[in-house]
Parts: sequence; structure tokens; C-alpha cells
Amino acid sequence: MKKALLILGILFMSMFAKAQTVENIRTEQDGEKINIYYQIANTNNKQLFRVTISCLVNESNRITLKSITGDVGDFVIGGKNEYKVIWDVLKDVDELTNAKFFVKIEIKDDSSTIKSEKTKGKSKFGVKAGLNLSNMLIKNFPSDFDEKSITSFHLGGVVAFNIAENFALETGMLLSGKGGKWEYSETESGITITGIMTVSPLYLEIPINALYKAELGSVKLLLFVGPYIGIGVGGKMKTEFTASGLPSGVTISSLLGYDPDESEDIEYGTDDTSLLKRTDFGLNIGAGLEIKNLQIRVQYGLGLSNLDPQGSSDTETKNKVVGISIGYMFGDK
Repeated sequence: MKKALLILGILFMSMFAKAQTVENIRTEQDGEKINIYYQIANTNNKQLFRVTISCLVNESNRITLKSITGDVGDFVIGGKNEYKVIWDVLKDVDELTNAKFFVKIEIKDDSSTIKSEKTKGKSKFGVKAGLNLSNMLIKNFPSDFDEKSITSFHLGGVVAFNIAENFALETGMLLSGKGGKWEYSETESGITITGIMTVSPLYLEIPINALYKAELGSVKLLLFVGPYIGIGVGGKMKTEFTASGLPSGVTISSLLGYDPDESEDIEYGTDDTSLLKRTDFGLNIGAGLEIKNLQIRVQYGLGLSNLDPQGSSDTETKNKVVGISIGYMFGDK
């Protein structure tokens, strides 16, 4: 039976294409076979390599290894920590007493580069809808009023302009409900009166976000930040009063002298009859997950403009909103 005496010599490598190099080549004898290990620097799993291995046998005869299996040939995927090739020595040579190995790699395909070039400058359209939890910060509002959040909604269309593979500029147009609620309670002569005022403006909002996507396996992490501008297009202001401990035959209407429950449209402007300025401006910041074309997001919107019609710093009014949304982006996954 043929027997191979292995004295493994210096391992030499050569490489072509970009900054990838063959590193840390090592071998081990496993019976009549040789395991050849190597690494490729600076690769990812979106690259495909052609790997060939040749050997200088006994310092005189250079051959290309044929009886080999493992990470060799035309379809070696990048991104591995280490690659392994098994050479069935005696199928290629009768005897081996000294060997120098030559490992050569060439890029066959780099879909990471291709994807980046394909996506750059392209746009994607989508729709989104969700829940708003909002309140309004009003400076110097009476301290005996308890500030409460209200629940509203947002919905509309979005568009993302790809700047690079993982970066996009995102905008759109949303119908977004905001506002707040205040509760007041007072007891006198055994009668407790509770009042609730709710302000719920409705805005046509245009956000402009810088969006970053980080791959987490089959899921992408979304991080975004940017300004928004909102135009008031509707909404209501409601007041409600209730009373307990009223004497028999006395109603809250007769006690107050007016209808305890009122609702009126919000007047936007800067005159004395206006409730809020029409234009809102602020900053959005948030995060989310993208699963194929589906997106789930959470964001915080901080109003930066004073919505007080008179622009008074004593009664400065600003929106604050936490939004939870689900959206779908049309186009490539």
C-alpha cells in the first residue's frame, strides 16, 4: 500500500481582488489526508469567491490539487471565521515528503457592492398608521389642574430616498392627532364639582427624517431622527363638568348658570379669538424594526414652537407626542 510521509513546508499564498487577503494558513495530517485551513480577511457573506489550491510537491513538481473537498472551487461564500479543505493526498501523488501550498482567491461576485450601487438614489413608497399618546406643555398653567394624556391616531404615506445601502432620507405626509387634557376638582359646602377640558388639534404633518438601518440577521434595526412641520387643519376643544352632593332639585346647569358640556372647533390664528397658532414645528426621534417590508416603530415628537396665539412666554404652549406605528414599504425587500 502506498504511504505518504508528510513534511509540511512553508505555506505560501497569493490573492487578487480588493483588500481581501489569505491569512493564517495551517495544515494538519489526518491519516493519509491533509486538512488545509485558511482565513480570508475583510469579507462578508454577500461575497462569493473562486478558491484554487496548488502544491509544490517534494520541491520539484507543482500540481493543482484535484482530490479535494470543502471550501474550495467556484462557490466559496465569504464571512466565515475559518475555511477548511480536505486533500486526499494519495489520489493525486504517489508519495509526499515535502509540500509548499499556494492558495489563491478571486472574487466572483460581491452582492454587497452591487446592492449598494443598485439602491443608491432609488426611492421606496409606503403607508403607515398608529397610535398617538399626547399631551400639551403649557407654561404657568394653574397648578390645581391635573395634566393628562389623550389617545389619538396618525396615518398617511411615506417615501424613503436611499442615499447609501444603510442610509435614507425619509419624508411623507401624515394626518396626526395631538393635544392634551386637564382635570379640576373643587369641593365647597359638600358639593364637589369636577371639570375636564380636552384640547385635541388635528395636524397635517410633514416629517423629514435621517434613517439608518442596521442588519440583525433577518431583521433590520431602524434608527431615525429629524424635524417635522405641522399645519393645523381641525380638531375640537371640549369642556365637561360633573357634580356630586347636589341638593334635591338642583342641577349642575342651574348651579353653574350655563351648559356644563360644550364642544367647539379649534380656531387657529394669532388674534384674540384663536386658541392655537396654526403652524407647529418640532423634532422626532425614534427606533423600530423592519421585517421584510413590514416596519414597527416607536417615536417621540417634541414640539419646539410656541403655539400660544399671542406668542406669550408666560403661557408658552407646546406639543409632546409618543407614537407607535406599523407600516408597509412597497418595493424590494
